[in-house]
Amino acid sequence: MPAEILERILSHLSFIQRTSIQRTNQQMKQVTLTPKLWKNITIRDRLITNPIMFNILRKHTTSLDIPDCVWRANPHEEIEMENYLILNAPKLTYLGLQGFGGNNALVATLILLSEDLATLDLSEADFTLLSHVLNKINRTNHITSINLSIVRKSPRNRQPAALYERYSPVRANIIADLTTKCIRLTDLVLMGTDLSQDSIIQICNLVTPTLVAINLARECIKDEHVDALTKRCPNMKY
Repeated sequence: MPAEILERILSHLSFIQRTSIQRTNQQMKQVTLTPKLWKNITIRDRLITNPIMFNILRKHTTSLDIPDCVWRANPHEEIEMENYLILNAPKLTYLGLQGFGGNNALVATLILLSEDLATLDLSEADFTLLSHVLNKINRTNHITSINLSIVRKSPRNRQPAALYERYSPVRANIIADLTTKCIRLTDLVLMGTDLSQDSIIQICNLVTPTLVAINLARECIKDEHVDALTKRCPNMKY
């Protein structure tokens, strides 16, 4: 069978299926190594090891989507991966970490050193991951779109108002880092993140004026917040 036909067939398989089929024969292995098949990688609900990540990064993958995955590494493996990332800047433009579990510091390093990263999906992820990311990145990042939404929990489970203000997952100091370090944002999704009033005020008054779309569904947004946001972001469309 011609390599072009095999490549088209393999493009419909998952990353895990393609790596498994490499063992079939030499021709199949060569086709699975075609650069085009490595541009967009999706792995769902799996344990990711350093060898898997090395394999992906060496192929200059630009879109990596790993929802509900866990990436674990021992201290030696963590140092090894960090050294590799420093010497070989990832080519990622999109990184999906929905419901991610595992080594937050290592993922934060991956984000920091992905100089072309434009879209970051942290929906359903632990907010300690967001803290690690914001602690590491600086204002030179090129991130234009961030998704921090939480939709799996019911809004009925929110804590009483006093505790809610004190223990909101996305606290004001995190929002301060987000608004001061992500200065190229055009799209921001904060649906269901239980924002405190201080956090909402900071967003509406300090977020980058480049913002075009923001999703604050299920948050306690007041008229004055909307007024401040529209004045701060003159190009707002959504």
